[in-house]
Amino acid sequence: MNEGENISLEELDYELPEALIAQRPSEKRDECRLLVYNRTDGEISHHIFHDIVRYLREGDILVLNDAKVIKARLFFRKAETGAEIEVLLLRQIDENRWISLTRPAKRLKIGTELKHESGVLCARVIAVLEGGERLLELNYDGDLLRILEDIGEIPLPPYIKRKGIESDFNDDEYYQTVFAKNLCAIAAPTAGLHFTESLINELMKNGVSVKTITLRVGYGTFKPITTDNIRNHRMEQEDYFIPRKTATDINKGIATGRRIVACGTTVVRALEDSYYKSGKVKYGWSTADLFIYPGFKFKVTDALITNFHLPRSSLMAMVSAYVGLDRLKEIYRIAIEEGYRFFSYGDAMMII
Repeated sequence: MNEGENISLEELDYELPEALIAQRPSEKRDECRLLVYNRTDGEISHHIFHDIVRYLREGDILVLNDAKVIKARLFFRKAETGAEIEVLLLRQIDENRWISLTRPAKRLKIGTELKHESGVLCARVIAVLEGGERLLELNYDGDLLRILEDIGEIPLPPYIKRKGIESDFNDDEYYQTVFAKNLCAIAAPTAGLHFTESLINELMKNGVSVKTITLRVGYGTFKPITTDNIRNHRMEQEDYFIPRKTATDINKGIATGRRIVACGTTVVRALEDSYYKSGKVKYGWSTADLFIYPGFKFKVTDALITNFHLPRSSLMAMVSAYVGLDRLKEIYRIAIEEGYRFFSYGDAMMII
């Protein structure tokens, strides 16, 4: 699927001081820091995110992922012993069955019954999967997403460690983009967290065309690479939907030389996967299984807005496909020296 030489996992590694892992968002979404890297001349410049209006120009097509995060983190009790079990719902197989991460997992054998203290949701383990995930059959009455909104928690990444610490902000609000619409993801498309409604309106007034797709951000987005040669890594599938108007406008934009700017790696994955399969960006639902790493030839996206990603991750592999591994590690080294904040609630980078 991709061209290029073998790449070892160690090449995606870097040292990050723990103090630079963002534990909270910026006070104002569009006032986080923004590093801009220009691939033409290699220039790196430092800004605040609102300065992105200087880099998005009339005629650009900015594509956002409007997925909304499900409150997919739940705490059950084992029906037999009362022991607490944490469950993260990863992927819906059908109406009642979900692939899930559980903790502690060793205690959950096939047939184990789980009950939620609210009484509105029960679960039963019906399979233990190859990667250790559990396939759960859920038992409930009514609309599951509404039930989760009432009894679930936003599944913050594990490196955000604020348990027991009082916050002056609400993760239920801040860990959603302002344009989130379709309740379907288990993690936020975090590059979009920096946009405000007023910033989007300003860009549109400046002649930037703003379009949306929906990619159901799943476990594949943050699942670590474990193979020594990253080309042997298998990406988890993620479903995505491209509206007809978005597909039409992007295809016209490609044909007429307009710049397609992806907000986030999830947008890149959806658009490039669609083009790879169809030779154009195609309207409708599809399932992405594309793994992008150095050597990949981008057919749709010309510029990328993204955050600073975990080492040894598929996201870092994708971003390095834009700039090259050595250059990306140099950019990250400079970002660390400059004190940029990393990961989901961290600062942003734009590659032009």
